[in-house]
Amino acid sequence: MHYLLLSFALLLPGIAQAQTHDHEHANNSLDAHVHGEAGLDVALEGKQLELQLHSPAMNLAGFERAPANAREQARLNAVRDFLTQPEKVFTLPAEAGCALEREAVSSELFGVAAGDEDHLALHDEASEAVPADDHHDIHAYYQFTCAKPQALRSIDLRNLFRHYPGLQELDVQLIGPRGQKGQTLN
Repeated sequence: MHYLLLSFALLLPGIAQAQTHDHEHANNSLDAHVHGEAGLDVALEGKQLELQLHSPAMNLAGFERAPANAREQARLNAVRDFLTQPEKVFTLPAEAGCALEREAVSSELFGVAAGDEDHLALHDEASEAVPADDHHDIHAYYQFTCAKPQALRSIDLRNLFRHYPGLQELDVQLIGPRGQKGQTLN
């Protein structure tokens, strides 16, 4: 069974330890395109919480090339629809009072990006740099304003893992007022 509750151990004081593997990260995103693995960057600054998910399309759609038929197109559309509803992807503590301000989901496979075009413009250069080897990624970005950020003690990611069993390991980079921490959830 996966332990899927991400602890904000270094972000806020007085938080219980999560059963994860802690390690240092060289940067904020995945170093390589690896099937079964994805990355989640979480940043808390003041009342603003940002989450960015980066995953090979294989983990979520079951393929990472242009859809070959209507069934694959429907599966890809379902991935996009799921990710554009952050309340389905993860659960934040209700007592934190977090309200979604912006969301954006992008992939070369989607054709037309869903969500916030200003944020997605940041991925334009990366999208153009993707080689024609049919190894495409999916990116999701979420920005929240939280009334009580001190109540952000965890992020429940069970829905993400339940919905996408091809996702086996999530490398998480947490950045907050007390520093930076890396965790691997598996």
